[in-house]
Amino acid sequence: MEVKISDMIFNQIKHSFVIICLVILTVVFWILSCGWFGNEYRLVENTEFLMSTSVTVKIYVNNKDKGNDILKKVFTEAKRIENIMEPIKGDGELKRINTSPAETWWEMSPELKAVIDRSFFFTKNPVELLIQQ
Repeated sequence: MEVKISDMIFNQIKHSFVIICLVILTVVFWILSCGWFGNEYRLVENTEFLMSTSVTVKIYVNNKDKGNDILKKVFTEAKRIENIMEPIKGDGELKRINTSPAETWWEMSPELKAVIDRSFFFTKNPVELLIQQ
């Protein structure tokens, strides 16, 4: 059996081409599967007891440390609002208003004013609300 040198060279080139294509496909697949860019999202969650209930916040982030920072900010803001709206415990704004004499005037935070204004809507329009539903 006689093997031509041109056939050997062709087979070697063909074999090399297949290997190069496999390497290129592997690299492309790795990049597209977030190996290079790191866009893999992870679940970060935290649960705290706020407003007399258990509050859980879940977020998906590609950087766990930034996710934990975001959760810390979320719960800090929730605690701030709880302090304003708390009618019974602590020294919240609503508790101070509720326990003060009726003739006392208070400067209200924008958050508390918005909640009180909205409550007037519901107390003035209960029939209209039932009809709209």
